[in-house]
Amino acid sequence: MTALQILRVLLIVIVIICGFGCVMQRDLIFPAEKLPADHRFGFIRAGEEVRLRASDGVEIDAIHYKRFGSRRVILYCHGNAGSLDSWGTIFEDLKYLETDLIVFDYRGYGKSGGKVTEKGLYRDAQAVYDYLRQAGYGDSDIIVYGRSIGTGVAVDVAQGKHLAGLILESPYHSLRGMLYREYWYMLPWFYLTFTLDNRAKLPKVPARVLILHGTKDDVIAFKYGRMLTESRSDSLAFVPITGGGHNDLDAFPAKRKALEAFLGKDPGPSQAPSPAPPAAR
Repeated sequence: MTALQILRVLLIVIVIICGFGCVMQRDLIFPAEKLPADHRFGFIRAGEEVRLRASDGVEIDAIHYKRFGSRRVILYCHGNAGSLDSWGTIFEDLKYLETDLIVFDYRGYGKSGGKVTEKGLYRDAQAVYDYLRQAGYGDSDIIVYGRSIGTGVAVDVAQGKHLAGLILESPYHSLRGMLYREYWYMLPWFYLTFTLDNRAKLPKVPARVLILHGTKDDVIAFKYGRMLTESRSDSLAFVPITGGGHNDLDAFPAKRKALEAFLGKDPGPSQAPSPAPPAAR
C-alpha cells in the first residue's frame, strides 16, 4: 500500500469517526430514558409531581417532596442515565438531611418535553429554581445539589445566587476537557458541541461549595474533581471518599458525615420568606 493510499484510508476513517460523533454525541452523553405521558410513579407518597415551563416554553417534569417543619430545600440535578422513574427516590436516600427536595427530569428525559441541548439544560434548572422562589423559598433556603453530569447544570444555576450551599458529587472540571482527554481517539475536538465548563463558572458562585468524589471512580476520574478545586480557593470543601466509585458513595459513611457537617441542622420554617424574583427569560 502506497503512502497516498494509506492517507486516503486515514481520511476515510477520520470522516467516519467524526460523522458518527457529530450525529450521536447527544445520545452517547445523554442516554435519556423517555416515559409515556400517562406514566404514574409508584413511589410518590410524600411528594407532588409538578409540571414546569422553561423560558423557551419546554415543559419540565419534577417531583417536589416536602418534609413537615423543614425550611430548606435541595434542588437536585441528577446524572445522565435513567429518569425520574429511578431518580425520584433520591428523597429517601437523603432523608437524613431532613430537608425538602425537588428533583426534575431534563428536557428529553422522562415526561419532560424537548430535546437535550446545553442551553436547554440550564433553562430547565432555572425554571425549577424560579418555581422554588415562587413557592416561598428564599435563596438562603435553597441548596443546589448536582451529581455526575448534573454538576454542570448545578454550577450554572448557582451562579450569582447567594444560596445555602452548592454540593457537587463526582464532578468534572469541564465536560469538554474531560472528553478531550479520555476519548481523544474519537477526535472530539472536531465536533463536540457540549462544554459544561464547571471550572470557568465555579468562581462566579457566591455560595459555599462541597465537593464529594470517590477515589476509585471509573466513570469521572477522581483527578477531575481535584482539578475543579483549583478554580476556587475560598469557601470550598473537598472530601475524597476513599475507595468510593461512581455509583456507590451512599455506602460510605464519609459521605453522610460530610453532608451533615456541611449543611448543619435545618433552622425550621421561615417566618417571612423573601419575595420571589421575576422568572428568567
